[in-house]
Amino acid sequence: MEPGSIEARKSRHLDICLEEDVASTRETGFGRVRLRHEALPELALEDVETVTEFLGRALRAPLVISSMTGGTRSPRSAGASRSR
Repeated sequence: MEPGSIEARKSRHLDICLEEDVASTRETGFGRVRLRHEALPELALEDVETVTEFLGRALRAPLVISSMTGGTRSPRSAGASRSR
């Protein structure tokens, strides 16, 4: 892997995220947001269907993990462990 290659850059990014403190200290503004609770009494929890289909596969909940880690062959790749 050449030092300036895209794979090397992505691999270094993963290493930084795994080994260094990368948490942001910037305020997002969400702390000032208050959501008003509006219950849906006409719905029973057991009647709520969360199953969805994505790329021909059924998901129990509408959750998709997008890949920002593609392009590296590292066995520590976050995408590799989540794609199973």
